[in-house]
Amino acid sequence: FMPRTVLAGIFDMDGAFNDVAIRTQRDADIHAIEGALDLVLRPFGGTGAHGRTDQISHAFLDNELVQLRAMAAVIPPIFLFVSAFLVNMILSRLIVLEREQIGLMKAVGYGPEAITWHYVKLTLVIALIGIAIGAGAGNWLGHGLTALYARFYSFPFLIFRQSLDLYAIAAAISALAALAGATRAIWSVVALSPAVAMRPPAPVRYRTFFSGSGRLLTAFSQLTIMALRHLMRWPLRTLLTALGTSLAVALLVTALFSFDSVAFMVDTVFFRAERQDVTLSFRLAQSPRALQSVAAMPGVLRAEPFRVTPVILRHNHRERRLVISSVPQGADL
Repeated sequence: FMPRTVLAGIFDMDGAFNDVAIRTQRDADIHAIEGALDLVLRPFGGTGAHGRTDQISHAFLDNELVQLRAMAAVIPPIFLFVSAFLVNMILSRLIVLEREQIGLMKAVGYGPEAITWHYVKLTLVIALIGIAIGAGAGNWLGHGLTALYARFYSFPFLIFRQSLDLYAIAAAISALAALAGATRAIWSVVALSPAVAMRPPAPVRYRTFFSGSGRLLTAFSQLTIMALRHLMRWPLRTLLTALGTSLAVALLVTALFSFDSVAFMVDTVFFRAERQDVTLSFRLAQSPRALQSVAAMPGVLRAEPFRVTPVILRHNHRERRLVISSVPQGADL
C-alpha cells in the first residue's frame, strides 16, 4: 500500500479516482443498480459494475464458509455413530459380566424397569462426561478458530457467539446417540429371566457352514476357518463391527482430506497450469515487440504472450461474468 497523494502524483491522477465501492441496502436490486452505474460511468471510461459475488475476496470467503458448513453436516454424524457403537460394545460386555448379579436382583424383587433405569443412568453419566468435555473443548476451539479467521481475512471484528440453545441441542443429540447405542444391550437385560440369568451362558450351538466345500477349505488354515465361522455365527455383530471400522476410516479420510486437496491444488495450479515464475500484465494490448523486449531481459529463460478478455455470458435470464484467456499454440508456461 502507498499513500494516496503519492500514488496520485505518480499516475497524474491528483484528485481523481479509478475505482468506486458502493454500499447498498439489504433488499436492493443489485442488477438495477449495476445498470444505472454503467449508464452514469460509461462516459467517463467505466468498464462495467459488478456485485460482491464477483469479487475474488468474496469467492474465497464464501467457499470457505460452504466448506465449513459441509464439514459441520458430515463429521458430527460420523462421531455420533462411532460413539453409539462404542457404548453398545462396552455396555454389552458389562452386562455379560454382571449377568449373575442381574438375575439375583430380579429374583429378589427388582423389576425390569429398575434394572433398565440403572443402565440408562450409567449411559447418561458416560454421555454427560463426554458432553462436558466436548462443550469445553468446543468453546475453546471456537474462540481460537474465530480469532484465526478474523486475522486471516482481516475482518474489523468477528464475534464468537455462545448460544445456550446450541449447547442444549448438541447435548440432547449426544445423549440420544448414546442411548440409541445402548438400546440393544439394555433390551437384553429386560428380556433376561432370573432363572436363566443366574445360570452360566448356554454353550454356542455349532453347525456346519461350509458343507460340501472340503477341497476349498483345505486352502485355508484352521485359524482362518475358525475366524470365518465366528464371523458368520454372529452376523449382526460382524456388521456393526464393520460399520464401526468403516466410520473410523471415514473420520481419518475426512481429517486428511484437506491436506491432500491443498497439495493437489498447489500441484495443479503452480506445476501444471501456471508454471511461470513472473506474470507481467499491461493496461493495453501490446505489439510483439514488447514480448521480444521482455524475452531479452537478463535472467529470462522463456517468455510467452497471452491475452485475457472479460466477457459476460447471457442466456435468457441467466448471466455470468467470465474471463476468456488465449495463449499461442504450443505454449508451455
